[in-house]
Amino acid sequence: MAGQKILITGASGYIGGSLISLIQSQSLVDASRIYALVRKDEHEAAVRKLGLHPLRFNLDDKAEVEEAIVRNEISVVVHFAGVLVWGPLENFLDALVKVHKATGQTVHLAHTSGAKIFSSWAGSPPLKDGQGNYVPIFDDDKLYDHQKGQKAVDFPPSQAAVDVNTRLLEKGDELGVKTYVIAPPIVYGKGTGFGNKISIQTVAIIKLGKALKKVFQYSGDDSPWVFCHIEDCALLYARLISEIVAGNSPPHGKRGGYYFAENGNIRWTDAYKAIARRMHQKGLIETDEVAKPTNDEVQRAAEVLGGSIPFLNFSVAGECFIRGTNAKQNLGWKPTHDRADFVASMSEEVDFVTEELG
Repeated sequence: MAGQKILITGASGYIGGSLISLIQSQSLVDASRIYALVRKDEHEAAVRKLGLHPLRFNLDDKAEVEEAIVRNEISVVVHFAGVLVWGPLENFLDALVKVHKATGQTVHLAHTSGAKIFSSWAGSPPLKDGQGNYVPIFDDDKLYDHQKGQKAVDFPPSQAAVDVNTRLLEKGDELGVKTYVIAPPIVYGKGTGFGNKISIQTVAIIKLGKALKKVFQYSGDDSPWVFCHIEDCALLYARLISEIVAGNSPPHGKRGGYYFAENGNIRWTDAYKAIARRMHQKGLIETDEVAKPTNDEVQRAAEVLGGSIPFLNFSVAGECFIRGTNAKQNLGWKPTHDRADFVASMSEEVDFVTEELG
């Protein structure tokens, strides 16, 4: 299995690029066996400079996907380029089946989902016990059944991502492709790849603060969410790839294929306050006080993010209380950045995000 070839989509992205950097820095896989999907000439040049193989094809074109995967005998696909869309995953599955038939190698498809797809927005609000404590959702062999019953009432567009997850695991089991759903939460820290180096959710809070000259709290006071530093997040993917190329069989499919990339939980208000303190120190906002927005301020915030009010809330609020044990128990994943690090890192986060945004 050491000869398996790996395709990483979203190679110029935040997590995908950081994964490639980590793989190379730790010599986890021979660079000559890594392929990267790119869309721009400068990204193709960057990939070649790293010693990897750039590929350019249309994810939605079944024939193009099959030609790239089968011709290069790629047996492992790590997909970062789309949470909501089924078509590319189906194309990868069919192509991987042909690789298996031609080479006899085991074939694998890892899909990047997100913590939001296991949250209140996607029909999976965290429950509380009799003492009022949140009860975590685990990435165990029961999670497929749980997700199969989710109905995304609070934010209907997320139902597509829920269905993509369950459909992938079902189809993979049916076809003999080992499938994995990896769910990063709020990911923070500076990316180490050749492309995008900033995340999404902390960036959204900072963008809103800059535009409105104040940081507002869009969630409830105790609304929980989960986090993971980019180094730890990339390490989870790297550990999965390492297990695969070593010829091991990590849990996969409907009864083991979920992996939560989390290392603790925070309240949204903790993130708001930490970001507000640093933005005020830098003179980007008028006060470090975090307040509840008026209806007019909510509307303005939605316009800043280029979407509706529901999309605003989906971006920087909600409730999610998940616990990842699968990667720790079965991949040897050992994340090191805890809650204290998350809060302390928000100053640095504000600094490099504002620098990147310009």
